[in-house]
Order: sequence, then structure tokens, then C-alpha cells
Amino acid sequence: MRSTSGPRCSATSGRPGHQEVGSQWEIGEGPLPALPGYEVKSDADLPESNGHLGVRFALTPDTVKHPSTSAMRAGFSLHAAGPYPGTSGGIALLHANDFSQLRRLLAATAAAGRSTVPLAVAYRGGVMDHDEAAVQAARAVFTMELKRTSRMLYGTFEIIAGDGARIYSGRATSGLAGYQHSGEFWTRGKGVIPPTDDERFILTRVYAANPPMGTRYQILPEEVWNDNHTSRRSEFRVHFDNNQPGSAGCIVTPSRSDYDRIIALFAALRSQGVKKLPLELIYT
Repeated sequence: MRSTSGPRCSATSGRPGHQEVGSQWEIGEGPLPALPGYEVKSDADLPESNGHLGVRFALTPDTVKHPSTSAMRAGFSLHAAGPYPGTSGGIALLHANDFSQLRRLLAATAAAGRSTVPLAVAYRGGVMDHDEAAVQAARAVFTMELKRTSRMLYGTFEIIAGDGARIYSGRATSGLAGYQHSGEFWTRGKGVIPPTDDERFILTRVYAANPPMGTRYQILPEEVWNDNHTSRRSEFRVHFDNNQPGSAGCIVTPSRSDYDRIIALFAALRSQGVKKLPLELIYT
């Protein structure tokens, strides 16, 4: 979501597993249908006492109809993210500060005499731009240059469709500063995720969602050994870098908005029947 006078905000619409093109008409589950003519009512925020959502701004029209079927959706609003992932079809801003800024902008708009603000809805990227065969053949790639340095090193985490197109690409890292070189592959709790001859996969279902790392995705196999079978590493995950910079060997992303994209993408992939992604490590 982008305002003409402010930065891009992280937002979502629909429930996890129901965020595909074909889900737009699923009542209470799918995202806001991509139709023309939406507006946000700037002068009539709904009461804060309304359940767990707090302040909401109504979207008009109140009811929309599929252009070629009898399917209908209704009751959309713009609000801050609630305690449960996703929305029943409205738009949720994922960060409280963004929603506070939006409230101020809408209040100023209403004070200037404009009761509504046009809202354009368009979906792109993710799995929506790829056919089923390309989605089923998607894979994950983590690439990073390894060095002996005390600085924190970063690489790239990508999801690549079977047709070669990048579904996702973002900054990521593994290991702790000072332990991000090949001599530390087997240093537990500090080194980067080590290479192995074993096939690796990332499961697209949520492995855990508790503090301090939040939502995490499991990397299999659960443990790997070095060539002479004298050292092992285990319990690798993909998660947001929510603690000190780096990880104990997991693949982590330092950007909250990037990780929100990963969560939505994994949910979309799982809804398409993709239960695991082959993982390739590329170290230079």
C-alpha cells in the first residue's frame, strides 16, 4: 500500500492459505476483490470498542458482486492488524505506527472537506503470475559471500519458480558476526548453515510462532554431519532476525516487511499444494 504523500506500508488482505486469485470471492477468507471504484471513508471511522480490531475505516461500496457470477462479498474495512493472521477480506496494516500515521492523514483529509479517498486494488507477484507447473517446481536459494571479518555479512534469500522467475528476493544472513566463513561451518550456535550432500528442504507450514523469534519455518533434515562424521549441526529454521543481528545457523531476514512477504508467500504456496521447497546454499 502506498500513499501519495508517505512511504510504502506493509499490509495484507485475506487469511493465510486464501490469498490467491481464485480466493477473492471466498466469504470471510479471501482478499479484497480486485475491482474498480473503491473508496475509503475518511470522515467516519468505526468505533474502537468494536471487538479486537479497534478503529476501522469503512470501505465503499459496502457490497461488491462478481462481474460474471452471482458471488458477492461485503463488509470491508481498513484497520490495523489484529491478533489473528490476515483479515476476513478487508485491509490490515501490519505495523501500529503505520496505522497511526494513516489515521492522522485521513483525519486531515476529512477536516479539509473530503469524506472519501479513492482506493485502487491490484495484485501482482507471488505465485499469482505463474502457472501451476512453475509453482509446483519452486525452490529456495540462499546465497552469501563468506569472509573472515568482524562485520556482519549479508546475502540473499530467494524463492525461484520452475520457470526461472524470482517469486521473492530479499536480504538475509546466517551465523553470527565473526563466524561467517568456511572455517566455522561446524561451530554450533555461531557458524552459518553448513553445506551438506543431503537434500535440504524448507517446509512451508509454520513450525512455531512463539517469542523471541516469532514465526519460524523448519529446514530439513533436522541435523547434518560433516564429511568424516565427527561434527554435527541441527535445528535450522527460516525466521525474522528479531534478536541480536545474525543467527545460530538459521537463515534470517533483517527486514520485517520482507519477512511478512515470506509468511504470505509460504501460505500461498501451501494453498497450492507446495508442502516443501528444495533449498540450495551458494557460498562464494
